[in-house]
Amino acid sequence: MTDRFLEKLKISLENTEKPSKPISSETLTRLKALSKYTDIRLNLVKDITTLLKEKGSKKTELSETWMKNTLRVVGCLVSKENFSLDKFLNEKDPGADATLEDNYAEFKKRFSELWTEVMKWKMTPSVHKEVVILIPDRIMIHLTKPLHMSHFLLESFKMGGPVGLISLHGIFLLMQKYNFDVPDFYNKLYSMFTQEMLHSKYRSRFFAYSRDFLTSTHLPEYLVAAFAKKMARLSLHAPAPAIPMMCDFITNLIIEHPGLRTLVNKKPLDTTNKKEDGSLELEGDPFDEDEVDPIKSKAMDSCLWEIKTLQHHILPTISLSARFISKTLPKVQKDLDETLSQTYEDVAEKEKAASASLDVIPTHQLKVTPLDEDEKRIFMGF
Repeated sequence: MTDRFLEKLKISLENTEKPSKPISSETLTRLKALSKYTDIRLNLVKDITTLLKEKGSKKTELSETWMKNTLRVVGCLVSKENFSLDKFLNEKDPGADATLEDNYAEFKKRFSELWTEVMKWKMTPSVHKEVVILIPDRIMIHLTKPLHMSHFLLESFKMGGPVGLISLHGIFLLMQKYNFDVPDFYNKLYSMFTQEMLHSKYRSRFFAYSRDFLTSTHLPEYLVAAFAKKMARLSLHAPAPAIPMMCDFITNLIIEHPGLRTLVNKKPLDTTNKKEDGSLELEGDPFDEDEVDPIKSKAMDSCLWEIKTLQHHILPTISLSARFISKTLPKVQKDLDETLSQTYEDVAEKEKAASASLDVIPTHQLKVTPLDEDEKRIFMGF
């Protein structure tokens, strides 16, 4: 039965011209269960690699559905739980006597060959996005040379948009685990802090990735200060659900980088200046929000007056979150996960709960004084 299932799967992958439909979830579930066996996993990788090389040599045009089906099969083969045990379906398999390290070394070699063929595809935007999603958590760890993914991820990053955002996770792993250096990376990351990003459905993911990059204590404080100041400036026009998260983010940056306390301790300037577009800015603020290089933004010479302004926000949830700048900073960082995915509904619920906790005077206890004739005329408008 197992052999019949695997043969049927291979035949379905051979049809590159008109795949009938996306591979079913039942098929993927069955495949994932079988992939825990080392011999099946390795043999499938070999068969798929042979198939991809054959299609590549013939320059076969691959449909988007076929590419996605193949990626989902590959994703099942490298699911994390499959590598916790070293099992063989066929106990007489020659590899059954090999060590776990030997089996995995052979798998990495074969899998690297497979993925090399995948990277040769002419990907549609949708397929490109799926590949970028797979690389960090499923693919990179099983490659003999993970740094070979650097060019693809950097090109994806330069594309911007959702693909550029998703590629941040893979780039972070390359920098963290493999000492990969990306010239001008923080300049590009800085340029992604925009009003458009704050209103994007990818906002929570973007700030989660940015947290990974900015909490490193190896970063110079003047660089981190630029990001903190940029977030503070953006918060003045940010959607309500994003503001508490941004305040928590800035708090964590200051805790992680004590030199940033100067942004809190500086006395804000008192005068404002109206810009041509009608918006107000603090007169004499040295911070240049239009500077593309965060190092040249002069953030360290400025202060977080924007957060002080938010303390007067009409929503108590936001004004409370901005009060950190007027208190002694906590020693433990805020849990950013609590506010990363906050929505307007969440803010409304918090405001509702806060209002319900206030002491309300029953209406029967209110003393009502009748209006006199003059007051009635004023009230009615005549």
